[in-house]
Amino acid sequence: MLYEHFDTYIARHVVTRVSRVPTSKLRIAMPNALLTGVGRRRGIAAGIAAGLAADGWDLALSYWHTYDQRVGHGSEPDDPERLAGELRGQNRRIVLVPGDLEDPAYQPRW
Repeated sequence: MLYEHFDTYIARHVVTRVSRVPTSKLRIAMPNALLTGVGRRRGIAAGIAAGLAADGWDLALSYWHTYDQRVGHGSEPDDPERLAGELRGQNRRIVLVPGDLEDPAYQPRW
């Protein structure tokens, strides 16, 4: 489907060069990214995550089930976990960050 290829296009051509963040635990520079809106396995953010993981990036994936249910884009409750599992299969470090990032009182659970 065209939509599936569009996600890959976005991941490979639009978000290809983001600054590298040093990972202090490894003491070497590793590419890391925080992606928001990864509540669905089939969406732009999931496509970007797949592209970055394929390019060697470790990722923190943020999602908020309450929002996904409210907007009704057809997400399943286990979509973030399934996406994370697929990306970990590429030997990438993937951290899931559930929560409402709009809430100033929000404290992520790493």
